[in-house]
Amino acid sequence: MRIQTYVRWAGSVRLELHQREINGATQTEFVVTDTGIGIRPEDKDRLFQAFSQVGSTGSRREGTGLGLHVSQKLTELLGGTITFESEYGKGTRFQLSLQEGRGDGKLYACAHSGN
Repeated sequence: MRIQTYVRWAGSVRLELHQREINGATQTEFVVTDTGIGIRPEDKDRLFQAFSQVGSTGSRREGTGLGLHVSQKLTELLGGTITFESEYGKGTRFQLSLQEGRGDGKLYACAHSGN
C-alpha cells in the first residue's frame, strides 16, 4: 500500500509493532489504525473479497480491490491472522498477527507453470 496516498483520505494513520513470547514462540503484531471514514456494518462481510471495494461510489478510491484479499491470503499462508474493527464515521483498526517458529527453517523451491 502506498501510505502517502492512503493518508490523504484517511485522516491520521498510526502504525504499531508489538512482539511477545507465547508458549516459547514469538508473536509479532502489526496494528494500523486510522481516523478515516470507517467501514459501514453492511460492508464488513465484503472487505476481504477479491475485486471488492466498499463504501459509496463517491468515496471509492483508485485500485483493484485486491489489496486486503491478497494480504489476508498471504497472512493465512504464513499461519497468521488479520482482523479489523471499525466504526463508521470514526475510523478502522487492522491487526495482523504472525507467530514465528512454526516452520522447519528450510527454504523450498516450487515450480509455477504460469497458467
